[in-house]
Formats: sequence, structure tokens, C-alpha cells
Amino acid sequence: MNHLSIQALDEFPLINPGDNLCSIIIDSIKDNEILIDDGDVILLAQKIVSKSENRYKDLSKITPTEKAKNLGKTLSRNPSFIQLILDESNEILSTEKNVIIVEHKLGYININAGIDRSNISENKDLVLLLPENPKKSANDIQLQISSQLNKDIGVIITML
Repeated sequence: MNHLSIQALDEFPLINPGDNLCSIIIDSIKDNEILIDDGDVILLAQKIVSKSENRYKDLSKITPTEKAKNLGKTLSRNPSFIQLILDESNEILSTEKNVIIVEHKLGYININAGIDRSNISENKDLVLLLPENPKKSANDIQLQISSQLNKDIGVIITML
């Protein structure tokens, strides 16, 4: 291989909990008339994997601990949101400049334990967590797509 080509899937649908992500990806590949070859790699945003795996949490249903309440007060943040950050983290590394940097329980260093509030729902209490086991998710998706397309492909879930 002596080249790199990146192709985005146009008109990729919104993903909902329980959606068969592999079928949606394969349908989108076909709709976009993209040819998949052995050795190709499919990159997936973690958000669509999290959505399909129903990793939503409702902040109104989270009971914050005293630690979360105190940190929430110090940082002027919702204590329930802080509680989720604590639940998803091994350790808070920094809260300087009102940015919560953690070591996620998966080992990643990120802000707010990777908890996403953007473009999710009109319900302001809904947030989205990282996939519970992204390595397993990527492997399952890779096996299913490889099998259905009869191609040896790779899958990477980006944690951005």
C-alpha cells in the first residue's frame, strides 16, 4: 500500500439506542457507493457507538455524594454531573481553570470523563457516556462487517 484515502459517509443517519450499527454502516457504505477492500479501516466516532449501546444517563436520576456536592459547589457545576464524572473515573487529575481532567476508568486521560452533553437531546438532563468496553465494541463491529462484506477490515472507535 502506498497511499491513504479517506472517505466520509454522506447522509449518515442519526443513531438511536438499540440500532444495529453494523447494518446502518453497511447500508451507508452501499448508498455512498464506496468499495471496501481487504485491509480497509473504518473509523467510528465514539458518540454513535455510545448512542447505539444506550449509554445515556439522566442527571435528574443521579444521587450525588457529598464529595460530588462539594466539588460541584467549588466548580459551580451540577453535582449530579460531577457524580457521573466521579463514577466514570479512576481519579481526578486537575480542576484548574474550571476544567475537570480525569483518568477515565478505561485508562484514558480526558475532560469530564468523556461525558458528552452536545447535540444529544432537547432534554438538558441527558448526557452520553463513553462505550462501556470500546475494544469489545470495535471487535464485534469489525467481525460483523467483515463477515457481511466478506472483507478483512479493521475498525477504530475514536474517543474524541
